[in-house]
Amino acid sequence: MFSAAFRNVIKRRITGGASTITMQLAGNLFLDRSDRSVRRKMQEILLALQIERRYTKRRFSRCYANQVYLAHGNYGFAAASQFYFGKPVTDLKLQEAALLAGMVNGPKFSPLSNPEAALNRRNLVLRRMEEKARSLRWKSGNEKVAARLAHPISAQ
Repeated sequence: MFSAAFRNVIKRRITGGASTITMQLAGNLFLDRSDRSVRRKMQEILLALQIERRYTKRRFSRCYANQVYLAHGNYGFAAASQFYFGKPVTDLKLQEAALLAGMVNGPKFSPLSNPEAALNRRNLVLRRMEEKARSLRWKSGNEKVAARLAHPISAQ
């Protein structure tokens, strides 16, 4: 967040934001996200602090998962799961869930409009999951994350 603020000061304009997930949720729910002013950013920070004080991480995470934009008019993982794979989010395979998780960074990772970027991003998510699993010395039984990297994207 500080590096983004530093870049904005150097360029004397807002060139990019740095928002935590809580700040994104606060901005999406209560503020005009097209307003890129310092005043709006301060409001977003204050709202994010209130959200973090009032709600549990679990409740907040559920709210974020239900409203995050995942391209092509889909808000939330449930809607995106139906749109891209034609099934409920609870029925997703690991590589499908990783694809959706990779799309949180923006619609530029949509498998429909940019399949190569979506595949690369999905693979990055899977690699990070594998690294995390290794760091926790966790084994996923028959489903090794690395084996999922070879699977192509199959969105509807």
